[in-house]
Amino acid sequence: FDHNNDSSSFNSSKLHSQAVYNLPQIETQVKRFRDYHSNQIKQWVIISKQVVATFNSQKKKDESKKEKQEKDRLKALKDYDEEAYINLLNKTKNERLRNVLKRTDAYLQQISQLVKKHQEQQEEEEELEKHELEQKERESKQIEELADQILGDDENSKSKSDQNDPTLNKNDEETIPNTNSNNPT
Repeated sequence: FDHNNDSSSFNSSKLHSQAVYNLPQIETQVKRFRDYHSNQIKQWVIISKQVVATFNSQKKKDESKKEKQEKDRLKALKDYDEEAYINLLNKTKNERLRNVLKRTDAYLQQISQLVKKHQEQQEEEEELEKHELEQKERESKQIEELADQILGDDENSKSKSDQNDPTLNKNDEETIPNTNSNNPT
């Protein structure tokens, strides 16, 4: 029983001496482990800062590009350059503006169709009025011609009756106003 105790104390002192002997190696290993991982953390911090800086830089570029496009769009709009404005608008990914532009184009097309329809109706009405006026003029001329014929026939018949009347001589015709032959003067 005592023997066991002796061997255990021997083992324990042997282990203790080995631990003391290995202590500098363990400390060196711990130092290397800490240095390695602190370097890794430093590298990750640097990389993460670079990533954040890259994203911020890209964000600023995108914002400046967006502002430039917006200024160009406004300039094209102020200059009434519809084609350039539409091209610039198509380059942007602003669906709301595209929808507004599409709806505006649709409304403008509807308005232009209504204006054309109205103009065609006006032209048809003017053409109809012109045709009606021409018809009235023709009818008026026909009425005048008929009236002239009727009046001409009355005057011819009057002059023939005057020629057949022996009581009238040429001097009397000048003093007598034109009246019907039935009415006495």
